[in-house]
Amino acid sequence: MMRRPRQAWQALRRLQVEEQAIAAVIVLAVVAQLLVQGPGIWWDEAVYLGLADGLRAGVYSLDAAQPVESFRPPLLPALLAAVPFPAALPFALSLLAIVATFVLARPFGRPAALLATLFLATNTLFAFFFTKLLTESLFIVLLSLSLLVFLRDTRRGLAVAGLFAGMAFLSRYLATVLILSFLLVLIARRQGRGLVFFLIPLVAVLVPWVVLNMATYGSPFAGYFVNAGVYAASVPQSLAAGVVDILNAWTYLVLLLVAFFTIARREALGRFLPVTVLAVMSIIVYLALPHKEPRYLLSFFPAYAVLAAVGAQRLGIRRVVAPILVVSLLTLGLGINQAQHDVQAAAVVDAAAYLKTVSAPGDRILTQSYPFVYALADRTAVPYCPFPQDAFDACQQQILNDEFPLATLKETIDREHPAFALSYAYEPANPPAAREYLDAHFERIQTFAQWGDPEAVVVYQKKE
Repeated sequence: MMRRPRQAWQALRRLQVEEQAIAAVIVLAVVAQLLVQGPGIWWDEAVYLGLADGLRAGVYSLDAAQPVESFRPPLLPALLAAVPFPAALPFALSLLAIVATFVLARPFGRPAALLATLFLATNTLFAFFFTKLLTESLFIVLLSLSLLVFLRDTRRGLAVAGLFAGMAFLSRYLATVLILSFLLVLIARRQGRGLVFFLIPLVAVLVPWVVLNMATYGSPFAGYFVNAGVYAASVPQSLAAGVVDILNAWTYLVLLLVAFFTIARREALGRFLPVTVLAVMSIIVYLALPHKEPRYLLSFFPAYAVLAAVGAQRLGIRRVVAPILVVSLLTLGLGINQAQHDVQAAAVVDAAAYLKTVSAPGDRILTQSYPFVYALADRTAVPYCPFPQDAFDACQQQILNDEFPLATLKETIDREHPAFALSYAYEPANPPAAREYLDAHFERIQTFAQWGDPEAVVVYQKKE
């Protein structure tokens, strides 16, 4: 048992001084991110927890009576349903993402592997999502592994790449970009047999998902298209906003990527071709998307990190390591600060826990923040805008762009007879008109403060 720590120490001593400094910052980043603690969770985290509860009960939905959030890719909820300690899963997946990035970059040289790992471990977005029970870290692990075996360019490697790419799709539908990138590379290289070896495991992995869609929606690919409809209802951003997102998400990586394509132009179209195609395609897709979120870029970060790390390695580690480490520490600090601030935002979590104590199991809770009620209060939620999902999304669009549909809210209350209501000021759209209506027809029984707002969440009880 004593050999492994001794071997690790000896390996560390064999590193160059610059490499030791990089390794030290990586360790610092991991330790610092493991210390980020707090009770707050996001909307999507509550969704995945609720879907995991549904899977344990034999249905892929927040609500046993109808599909609610069932369009989500099922791999993360399935993991949450299977593991005994789901609270530890985000930390475990984030650590695996760091290790997977190192393993992906290792064939291109030890300095490149250390730098690529450093870029991910200290990235502001990754530091923020390190503690989140979301799909980012899981997707990064699967993307890195699929790229690693695809780069080996063997039949077995292509088959395993198809397996991991399919699993990545079952964690995030953004894996469509990954799959298309691999297909383009295989077609460009005229690898017909390789294409078959890649596609067979990919299709096999997706069969259970198709069956799940048939059972839930009656259509084999409904989850994908319902998800696309939910996305289409999001607020669009401009192309310029997308460029700013890239600069914010990458910081100094932009310069190192330029260095890579300047120094290694031929290799970019040779042994680096799969990584290059994935990096370029993901950027093009991101800029073309109407609604842009920087976390979409984080999903493909290993591809950017590997190319940037090789660029830095070609420039010479000693030349670039000092500014890289300084900027890395700054981005790490920014990400941890944002994460710590966010995980302390627990008003809706506390409100859901409170509702669980004051309501009965059969009570319905009127709220737009329905995932928290389903997952944390273990009660049936009734949104202002009724399901199915397309009706809810259309109503949300009306809330965002027009006057609040008070007639719809009144119809929902008259039909569903909710015993309680929960009004959260921040997510999703919950305008003052809705709270004014609730104040007139319900009785306030508790408020919860957040971000300096003493009434971030208001809990109501129906007036007798």
